[in-house]
Amino acid sequence: MNRRMIGLCSIILFLVAIFVSTGKTLFAADKVNVKKNSHHMPKAKIAEEIEENNIVIQPIDEEDSQESGDVAVDEFDVQQKQKDVQRLVERGVEFCVNNSMPVICNTLTHTKTFIEGELYLFLLDTKGMIYAHGDREDLIWKNMWDYRDSFGALAVQSMIKTATPTGAWLTYEWTGAVKVAFVQKIKIDNKDYILGCGFYPHSKKYAVIGLVKGAVGLFNQDVKAGYPVGDTFGAMGYSRSERFVFGDLYLYALDFDGIIRAQGEEPGLIGTNALDRKDAKGKMVNREIIDKLKQKN
Repeated sequence: MNRRMIGLCSIILFLVAIFVSTGKTLFAADKVNVKKNSHHMPKAKIAEEIEENNIVIQPIDEEDSQESGDVAVDEFDVQQKQKDVQRLVERGVEFCVNNSMPVICNTLTHTKTFIEGELYLFLLDTKGMIYAHGDREDLIWKNMWDYRDSFGALAVQSMIKTATPTGAWLTYEWTGAVKVAFVQKIKIDNKDYILGCGFYPHSKKYAVIGLVKGAVGLFNQDVKAGYPVGDTFGAMGYSRSERFVFGDLYLYALDFDGIIRAQGEEPGLIGTNALDRKDAKGKMVNREIIDKLKQKN
């Protein structure tokens, strides 16, 4: 149960730069301003706005796209991810055994103690009430017993029925994609609870390419239709939009100054500068990719 990203935090962050990974199209934006004028604009005005804001759509060769794609996306190791999930649940079980319920709920929900990349823990009782969730605070104290995924399956009920004292795996749909979770039945204050952790078992590389191609397509479509160029970024930065969210993946865009123009996970970051932001390895990926794009232009 999550929408946490991988990649630059085990979050896959999609910047203008990741657009290179499509292998066909480069989509770059610099100094884009959302206009508050009428929704449709004359084609001449569109062209002028694109030129003023340094918005570029151009083909790139396969060699360049492969190089940039390698920077942004790593191949996905499902077996290793399963081991990571089980280890995190084991840590969580030990913590729950030695702490009170208030401490458990606070730690799992409000601290990073049990967050490893895109992995986190969730805790619910056997009636479907959510007590802790490392990714979605808005789910706390909600009863999800009757929650159905997009396939119509009662996902939470399946978790409760599948969980055992030694742990078990199940598959369900969450945020528009298939997810696999390891769920274990535990006791806290003599009451049964379900502690779990899940991941999306898909190739991040191809999911990224699909999302990015969709964003490029939307941009081209909006420009052709006469919409202000800023509208496209608005669609990418709407965190509840299912169009640019697939499991734990989302889109974001920066201009060449490093200013965030769209952010599908945290819209509050729009307008801030991420040029020198570092990934988990201490690498300033945004700056590196923007520099490469500037050299091409």
